[in-house]
Amino acid sequence: MDEAAPPDPAVESDPIRARRFLVEAWQVYRREILLVLPAAVAARLSVVVAAVFLVEIPSTVLHLLTDEAILEAVDDDIATDLWVGALMATMWATLGHHFLSGVLERVVAADRHGHDRPTLRQTFAGLPWGRLIVGDLILGFVLTALASAFVLPRLLLGPFLLCVMPLLSMRHENLRTVWLASVRLVRGSWWPVALAFGLALFLETVVLQGGGQLVEEVTHSHTLELVAHGLLGLLVLPFTALVPVVITFDLLDKRHELPDERY
Repeated sequence: MDEAAPPDPAVESDPIRARRFLVEAWQVYRREILLVLPAAVAARLSVVVAAVFLVEIPSTVLHLLTDEAILEAVDDDIATDLWVGALMATMWATLGHHFLSGVLERVVAADRHGHDRPTLRQTFAGLPWGRLIVGDLILGFVLTALASAFVLPRLLLGPFLLCVMPLLSMRHENLRTVWLASVRLVRGSWWPVALAFGLALFLETVVLQGGGQLVEEVTHSHTLELVAHGLLGLLVLPFTALVPVVITFDLLDKRHELPDERY
């Protein structure tokens, strides 16, 4: 009698569902809110400060050193200026968003496996800071460029990159290896991954835009609207950042690829 073939590790009886991603992200957010909110503040400030030194200061120096005739020739192309300006503004708006997913990987790991809750210092200690910051900048640029070129490529390709930042934090591997691993993990589960993160982004947009507009309607103050937008962002950003982390853990669990020494 022939022996039964061993089960494929990539196949689980419990299917991957978008609802499960969102429910688990919300549960972690609710239980660990006193940790994820300070982490969100620290992560966003860290990346913004890094971006100032990596992008703004070099570009300012280059602008001062560049011949004025060249700058005038570039300024003549108004359409290019507008496109580049919109691209940079969108990138600045997303700074720290992807980075936070890498930071919160440790929080989700502790929560899922019953470990002691890490302190804020422990959460940030030993992170691959350089790779996470560069990964955040590159990921923000790629996704913004895809969205500015056309919405469809962003919708189709974006979900394949959701695991990049959690994997960077988890494995400390180079960017190319992690990007390929993210694509491999999401392949076959694209629909629930895309649906879960799309719903999370929709919720974030509704809260930020709706809340800011409500404050402006009540107070008639643009300054208070900006303050409300910033505060609401700090509240909703961690939840949106937790969704890719939960997705990464679930997909790794599905394939039995979580490293035993940490999880």
